[in-house]
Amino acid sequence: MFTRILAPLAFVFCCSISYAEEPVTIPLGEILGYHLLGTRDVRKLESKPENYNNLTVEEIHSSSVVHQIVRLLNSTAPGDHRESAGPAFVVEGRGLNAIRKAYSVLSGKKARSERLPPGKKLSLVFYSYAFSRYVRLDKVCIREDELTIDYHFEAHNSLNRSSHFALVPLDGLPTGEFRVSVNQLPSVGPA
Repeated sequence: MFTRILAPLAFVFCCSISYAEEPVTIPLGEILGYHLLGTRDVRKLESKPENYNNLTVEEIHSSSVVHQIVRLLNSTAPGDHRESAGPAFVVEGRGLNAIRKAYSVLSGKKARSERLPPGKKLSLVFYSYAFSRYVRLDKVCIREDELTIDYHFEAHNSLNRSSHFALVPLDGLPTGEFRVSVNQLPSVGPA
């Protein structure tokens, strides 16, 4: 058995309980997010570096994997990393461990895993590059062999650009193929 991930679809093979035919919604409060309303703030997983009060903002940000991800998502520089990750991908682990692995994939230092071992904790990484609208997660649910992420864009009240990312815990997925669908819903706010 293994886990196999393909963009834009993800096929997950892992050992665990089966889901009923009724959809199971993953509460937003269980999802780690960066600037995503209703999710747990991913920045709270990192502790402050030693000598925090004596460091420059640049030194603080360079010691934070969360800020390194944000810097990468805000970058306008072209590169292979923009195509290699796909619209979403799965990493092994939870919390800070999963964030570090997500950074490795987003930065192009490591390829997306096509296969992951069974019985491991997994996290689905959903993200957006810097954009002139907020990204809002609406719903994340699992039904039979499909995990669906519904999101929409919301207009800013300024010309600022923002980037967002989330780590969705994937617990108890059934054995077999598993497809991940990322669905954009209609935008909110002025065009």
